[in-house]
Amino acid sequence: MEDSYKELGKEIAGEKVKVDETQFEGTVTYTSKIVNRVISILAITMASFQLYTAFFGTYKTGVVHNSLHLAFAFIIYFLLYPLRKKGKAARPAMIDISFSLIGLFSAGYVVIFFDEIASRVGFGFTFWDIFFGGILILVVLEAARRTNAVFTGLAVVSILYALWGHNLPGIFRHAQFDLERLIYLQSFSQEGILGVILSVSATYLFLFILFGAFLNKSNAGKFFIDGGFALVGRFTGGPAKATVITDAAFGTVTGSGLVSVVTTGVFTIPLMKRVGFKPEVAAAVECDTSMGSQFMPPVMGVAAFIMAELTGIAYGKICVAALLPAFIYFFSFFLSIHIYATKNNLKGLKKEELPRLRYVLRDYGHLAIPIAVLVWALMFRGYTATKAGTLAIVTLVVVGMVRKTTRMGVKEILSAMEEGTKNALPIIILCACVGIVIGNLIVTGLAFRFTEIVVAWGGASIFLTLILAAIVSIILGMGMPSQAAYLIMAIFAAPAIVKIGVPILAAHLFVFYFAVFSGITPPVAMVAVCAAGVANTKWWKVSFSAMRLGIIGFILPFYWIYDPALLMEGHWIEIFKVMFFVCMGTIALVGGIYGYLLKPNSLWERGLFLISAAILLFPQTPLLDILGLGLFIGLILYQWKIRKAQLTTKTI
Repeated sequence: MEDSYKELGKEIAGEKVKVDETQFEGTVTYTSKIVNRVISILAITMASFQLYTAFFGTYKTGVVHNSLHLAFAFIIYFLLYPLRKKGKAARPAMIDISFSLIGLFSAGYVVIFFDEIASRVGFGFTFWDIFFGGILILVVLEAARRTNAVFTGLAVVSILYALWGHNLPGIFRHAQFDLERLIYLQSFSQEGILGVILSVSATYLFLFILFGAFLNKSNAGKFFIDGGFALVGRFTGGPAKATVITDAAFGTVTGSGLVSVVTTGVFTIPLMKRVGFKPEVAAAVECDTSMGSQFMPPVMGVAAFIMAELTGIAYGKICVAALLPAFIYFFSFFLSIHIYATKNNLKGLKKEELPRLRYVLRDYGHLAIPIAVLVWALMFRGYTATKAGTLAIVTLVVVGMVRKTTRMGVKEILSAMEEGTKNALPIIILCACVGIVIGNLIVTGLAFRFTEIVVAWGGASIFLTLILAAIVSIILGMGMPSQAAYLIMAIFAAPAIVKIGVPILAAHLFVFYFAVFSGITPPVAMVAVCAAGVANTKWWKVSFSAMRLGIIGFILPFYWIYDPALLMEGHWIEIFKVMFFVCMGTIALVGGIYGYLLKPNSLWERGLFLISAAILLFPQTPLLDILGLGLFIGLILYQWKIRKAQLTTKTI
């Protein structure tokens, strides 16, 4: 039985699924062993630096620390993301080696001469200050272009606006300042490239992506996947339901929905297709669960730490507030999968095809300890995110020694460090580019006037202002990691929502949800594109399927603006009432969208389900809530009666 389980476990874990994962890890693979060895050494060195500073503190000042972080990223990034050649190559092109070295020298100049540069503020900068500062901006733009050309264009526009926006009329006009001042602000201060955005990458984000790589190397991914399949794999739509459990547990600590898709999607998507899910639906399930995992406390894809720093609200309070919306999101998503699978008669896997839960717990159950340690350190000991993450990584390595199946030797540890660094590189570069945009718009004052613009366009309507903020969050977040997208919206959209009277925590969670969903919304939909590559289908089909399956995620933020009880604020009776009405509204919404609940819905039934959902999912007067609930219960009783009669007829 044990041997049988292991063979089945291998299949479930994807060892028989052939997927080209290199398309996600980089755009080039070198055949030269020497080149690969050099890249590996650089990546491991960077990870070692990050782990050391995570535990012992920032290296010198924040700007210097961020500069060294960026210097490491440059020298590896340009080798993995070449200017021209993709696929396989013997060795890096000279142009890419040149960019690696130029990036290293420009960022390294800040590391070496920061004290001297700081002493020259107000007295004039040297030629070399301006030269290397300008080069740093250009290198960041070129690096970002290789990952996201659209956002790089926005960064260039922000630079042009900073230099010549004083010539514009009206609200867009700002005070004139010269090129030297722009270079100083962008390259040597905390107002630009080396500021708060890159600090997120240099601390929380890199560390938790690294933690995700260690989890992967320790076979924790197999633990989550096999555990999910052992629990629900045999039920209707089993592989998709198992994906929800897997990603909800795994994705919250990886810090990236994209990393979750690449790590678990290559296993779960083929299995969903195997039992009959359409390719675009299978990919959409992976997208929604991977992105939705960032709503789950305690890590929330590191957004909880960023939010605490930006708002001054206690980390624990943010986690408590995020708990109920995350539960309702996954409840809705799980229900949508069940209804879709039931309607299309998609069965689960056979019992003999699935791993046994007791064997999963025996072989891999101890890998839950590092995650428990992480939660304990954050929630009950008050550790910083960086120290808690480092402790979790160390615990994972130590605990993994217990069994051969999870033991990591030196080779596996070094491989995890290399993998984590490579996964983090595009995010580091985009964070640096985001720093350019935010820095320019802050120093020109447009970031603050943007609040006035949104409020003015929204007029006296809170709802219209929220719609505008949601649209802006999705547009500006397209093609970016959700953490960077949230940071932009925390600067632009959140203040506008606060200004119309919304509490600051509700406003930040609002823009965070929409920043996360920018990963699945057209026209960029970066996460949907990656999942489509695994499923071998069109990305736009994945995008629209993901939006349909995860529709509740677009509704919940509006609900808690009008009723903060959804964020666990107020008396427990109010909180329970909100949870009950929202869950009932969610069931009605799923029934209306998919045309199936207890039985196939007629057109008029779908319409009434959607009406009851609209009433229940938008806070109204108690009378309307009761009316919506009564309509929903009446429909359920009607369907139950019809179904019972049909079953009786079949029996006879």
